[in-house]
Amino acid sequence: MANLPVSTVFTDGNALSAADLTTLKTGINQTYSTTYPNQLSFLSMSDSVLRPVPFATSTDKITYATNMAQNTGASVTVTFTRSTRFTQNPILTLTAEITSSSGTPYAATCVASVTTSGFTARVLNVSPTAVTITNTYLHYHAIQMTSAAADNN
Repeated sequence: MANLPVSTVFTDGNALSAADLTTLKTGINQTYSTTYPNQLSFLSMSDSVLRPVPFATSTDKITYATNMAQNTGASVTVTFTRSTRFTQNPILTLTAEITSSSGTPYAATCVASVTTSGFTARVLNVSPTAVTITNTYLHYHAIQMTSAAADNN
């Protein structure tokens, strides 16, 4: 990695300086390892552990306010901010942060129709008593490990 650039600028305006890149260059395994085939990896200098670097990732918190009675649900279509972020359908996790005006609410979540441009998030009020969910915030994390496949070991 000789002749490092002066800086690497990301789309959000942040940048890595040449000094930061020089520090990182000794830890990046560009030859790919047998542990993570076809996957760029980072060798942690503190514990000498090889860690895979995601190819692409996206996270967000979506405010979805609604009054959901017991045993009712809702769904919302989520579109990733950048339509070209993923080259394969990402692996996606979804968590609901919920509130209620009375009682302890419980909710189940799932994702459907995952594509490179977005997904459908579903929430179901599974509270054991007649508790209404008043506000729902959906937190998601989408990740693609390589440009050739959406999952890895």
